[in-house]
Amino acid sequence: MTTTSDVLSSTGDVESDPFARGAGEVQPSKMLDPGLVYDSGDVDWQSYLEGTGVATGTGVPAVDPSDYNAPSIAVGQLLGTQTITRRVTAVTPGLYRATVSVPGMKATVTPSILNFTAAGQTKTFTVKLTLDTAASGETTSGWLTWQGAGKAVRSPIAVVPTSVLAPTEVSGTGASGTATFQATVGKAGSPIRAYGVVSAPLVPGAVPAGAADADLPDYPVTVTAQTKAVQWNIKTVDPAGSIWLVLYKVVNGQKQLLSFVGNGSNQASATLAAPAPGVWGVLAITLTNPPGADTTKYTMQTNVVTSTAGSALKVTPTAAPTAFNPFQVTASWSGLPTGQRSTGFVEFPNRAGTVVTIN
Repeated sequence: MTTTSDVLSSTGDVESDPFARGAGEVQPSKMLDPGLVYDSGDVDWQSYLEGTGVATGTGVPAVDPSDYNAPSIAVGQLLGTQTITRRVTAVTPGLYRATVSVPGMKATVTPSILNFTAAGQTKTFTVKLTLDTAASGETTSGWLTWQGAGKAVRSPIAVVPTSVLAPTEVSGTGASGTATFQATVGKAGSPIRAYGVVSAPLVPGAVPAGAADADLPDYPVTVTAQTKAVQWNIKTVDPAGSIWLVLYKVVNGQKQLLSFVGNGSNQASATLAAPAPGVWGVLAITLTNPPGADTTKYTMQTNVVTSTAGSALKVTPTAAPTAFNPFQVTASWSGLPTGQRSTGFVEFPNRAGTVVTIN
């Protein structure tokens, strides 16, 4: 793993997807002389299993799964900052210097220089990863490389950073009211902002059961960097009707279907919290029309919450009081229509947040 080279994609470019390239392309001539190795034994595996919740009965203490001594580093949910521990053993002694880079993260190796005076020596180091500009909830990847003694010992890094642990959506009712939820952030003082609410007009529509894909009513939204949340709400005119939504995103000019939203009732709602810029949308679909009808009539509402979408929604606190400990967040509103949905957004740093659905 540590002696691999870059993998090329079908276009001839260096593959950037960490889940497609892995650690890289194996170079057999180098794998027998790697410079440094990340050794592991039974105790390492038992500690790893204990850390994942598996009782091994060995009495071995648990470790964070990210600290298993693998020649790669992976963190599935990095809240704010995390320090990962590794140890390396010299096959070729010498002075090795570390370089590390993970886009959108601050990365520090301590110590950054390891001096091995003999083969077989083992030394421990840490890698501290801190969320900087990376989007919350999206994978970012990079490399840690130890260079020295004529060797380059490279390890892939893949992390999913998050600025907050909080629900993606909460709901409330009434012209005035509140909705509360718990949040945990990785940095005390992180700002918390409210946007919205938005209550778009109800647009009438109709779809027949069995309609071809190309004939399904389509409701696209162009998401920009200023878009905080999008919510589509559909409801049949006849209470005996049933309706679903098919959520999609346009990728390379084609609709990529993501999920089928609904439960067979006469209404459905699809919600995007802090979506990436691009074209997103829903298709309206029904499997059966109401008794005696040749189409299913409905109303559609598309609520797009942006950075300039009003100030009816308030939030307290406006800054996180503590890090790594849960605290209560309260969203409040007043003066809203009760006959249709309203949508707001509570935002945490790095485009993370919670959609507030009202009525």
